[in-house]
Amino acid sequence: MLIPISLIAFGTQLVVAAADVVPAFDIDRGCRVDITQAFDLSTGLNETLKRCAADERRARAQLRTQWPRFRAADKMQCVGEADIGGTPSYVDLPTCLQLAKDARQLPK
Repeated sequence: MLIPISLIAFGTQLVVAAADVVPAFDIDRGCRVDITQAFDLSTGLNETLKRCAADERRARAQLRTQWPRFRAADKMQCVGEADIGGTPSYVDLPTCLQLAKDARQLPK
């Protein structure tokens, strides 16, 4: 089955465009879901939620400055993996990206 060149070119542009933008995760929803697993009894529910949201916003701001340094393929893979098995997190995403970058530098 032959795929028209125009479709291949269009699909490639979508992948590159998507990799150029930091993904938009729902921080509040993610923290509400995660808080059920990591509730800190000493600080209370609301404070734990606030801390989670603050951590996520700080990580997103930092990721925006680092985003151009990573390869498009790594960004697409890590963003795809972020949705597997839980809520996506800006705190976890840089770890995935850095591991992908470091893995390429390992001796073959």
